[in-house]
Amino acid sequence: MASSISNKEIKHRIEFIDVAKALAIIAVVAGHTAIRFLGLGTGAQFIFASAFTFHLPVFFVTSGYFLHVDRRYDLAKEVRALIIPYAVSSILIIAFMCASNLFLHDMGSTKQLFKDWLSASVYGAGDVPSAELAVWPLRVRIGGTWFLLALFWARMIAIKLFKTKRPILLSILCFFLGLLSAHVVFLPFDIQSGLCAVPFVMLGTYANKRGWFTEKIGAEFVIPALFAVWLWAVVGFNGFSMAMCDYGRSVVDFVRNVVGAIASSLCLILFLALIEQGGHKSSKLWQTLRRLGSLTLYVLMIHVAEDDILRWGQIVEAIGARSQGLAWLAVLVVRILADVCIAVLLRRLIQFLMSKAQAAK
Repeated sequence: MASSISNKEIKHRIEFIDVAKALAIIAVVAGHTAIRFLGLGTGAQFIFASAFTFHLPVFFVTSGYFLHVDRRYDLAKEVRALIIPYAVSSILIIAFMCASNLFLHDMGSTKQLFKDWLSASVYGAGDVPSAELAVWPLRVRIGGTWFLLALFWARMIAIKLFKTKRPILLSILCFFLGLLSAHVVFLPFDIQSGLCAVPFVMLGTYANKRGWFTEKIGAEFVIPALFAVWLWAVVGFNGFSMAMCDYGRSVVDFVRNVVGAIASSLCLILFLALIEQGGHKSSKLWQTLRRLGSLTLYVLMIHVAEDDILRWGQIVEAIGARSQGLAWLAVLVVRILADVCIAVLLRRLIQFLMSKAQAAK
């Protein structure tokens, strides 16, 4: 059994993890773009299915990879890393939504708009739950930053479970508790989404402890097998939402989605680890993705903001009326480039403000 990565090594960024996160955030943007063009753009269904089978599972697994289960849980650190970015992103969305409506006057009362988005921010749902499941009625959804709240709960619970005698069994129970209870009432703050994400976070932790991504033994057989399962999940995809604890409409769908999510995450990360170990990480593409991987939180915040704020219904209608082909891919490329560029500026701004604050002390 290979030993886990040392604390000294953890302090340095692990390149294959950063590249995996970069590909996952690109898939988030691609999936959110493709879903708007379903039935209009060529290849939109395939991109949508491919993205949703792996993007968020990869983020949960890579987060678990760095989970220090032997340390005391640092609540303040987790709040700074996950809750504060969620709150900042929500404030920006509310501010820009209301400001844009003051100029465009296309979304009714700005006061009601403020109330709707504030309610969505407090609830934290990635989508609008049905009226019979919601604790209180929602008119809009906060979007992709639900992930931050879910990850907060998943990491907290995973650390607690690792201190028990049956962490794997308890993680499975957490998954089904979140899954089944979400069909009775969908609670605010993404508690149930976090419960369902616990096994994925713990999977990443076990991968680190047992050296799954740092050993080459049998990789030439494991990766093709994992990829075959991933392909099965893509081909049979008919809906899968970690945000809403929706893992399928039938037993077959459930098994395909869960196993596919696990296989896709392990397949991608293991493949990238082999590339790094093989000394093929000096290419410009690899280095670009590595740098993007360190920006994923900022990209997510910017992407969710523009996904909520921009009038995508009008954009899709305009593009769909003119082109039934690959025009939507141009929209995807522009979104990715714009999200990344603004994310870079946001990080620099935050770093500048933090340096000024430290200098003032």
